[in-house]
Amino acid sequence: MSGRLAVVKDATTQTFLQHTLLNHFHHRGPVWIGLTNTANNSSYTWDSGQPPIADNGCVAMETNKAGVWMTFPCHMDTFADIEYPFCGDVSSNTPCTDLETVFAPFTTCPEDKPYCMNDIYHRGGLTDIFQRCVSRGTCDQEWYSQSSNKPQCTQYDHNVYSEGLECHLCCYGDSCNDDLLPNNRAPTKPSLCFTCGDLDNNMPCTRLEMVPENPFQCPADMPYCMNDIYQEAGMAPAVFKRCVDEQGCQQEWYQESSDKAACFQYDPSVYTEDLVCHLCCHGDRCNAQLLPEKSTLYKPGWNSN
Repeated sequence: MSGRLAVVKDATTQTFLQHTLLNHFHHRGPVWIGLTNTANNSSYTWDSGQPPIADNGCVAMETNKAGVWMTFPCHMDTFADIEYPFCGDVSSNTPCTDLETVFAPFTTCPEDKPYCMNDIYHRGGLTDIFQRCVSRGTCDQEWYSQSSNKPQCTQYDHNVYSEGLECHLCCYGDSCNDDLLPNNRAPTKPSLCFTCGDLDNNMPCTRLEMVPENPFQCPADMPYCMNDIYQEAGMAPAVFKRCVDEQGCQQEWYQESSDKAACFQYDPSVYTEDLVCHLCCHGDRCNAQLLPEKSTLYKPGWNSN
């Protein structure tokens, strides 16, 4: 009988490991559990509901059979603390081990690879998983282009095996790929937006800045472009251009501005009254003009995938 060896420092961690393997990862096959204080002191007492421990200090749990425990002989030289290597290696086609998917290391992604990615492959009856830091280009290509339009990926269920399935799930933020299916997947491909002005300090774009030149690459958590227009009757409008998140689009554009004709067909020569408009769009350079192309204006449900 084969299995993977883990040293667990206390009974609480052991209970967590069992619960995680059983209910979260549905791991199959025995996992060896050794408590260091049991291995060094056979008088250790298990908490209520946990299995009796043999003097040799080793137990194995059949994770595909809830609540089934077995004791096996083992020796001290078989114990080793779990180290946290990088989880899998795509370049050498070495997937994460079962335990690494539970105790995946937390690493700081480098500046040129600020996104997190979970790669999932169903092949040969097995599920291979890789967890890594990736660049925006990799996120765009493997998540946005190859996986974001596949329901089997965007709604991934580890209980359903589909031979040949390949998913690349990209997200942004600390520990965002801790779960196999990240909750905060990168919502949409970040746009190249024109940015100018300082809304917080009420400093609008200058005339020179209003002439589009070099767009700014918006970050993954603010992938939309926004044009803010504040107009007082008889005066030139104050304009701000910026990157925003989906909540900003929902609130300021869709809820506050999208139902105003003066906003969704904005023309300062026609609408001369006091006016506040927030025009949110998605797509590279979509906010170059004061009124973005209609096809680029944000609509709820764009990011349901």
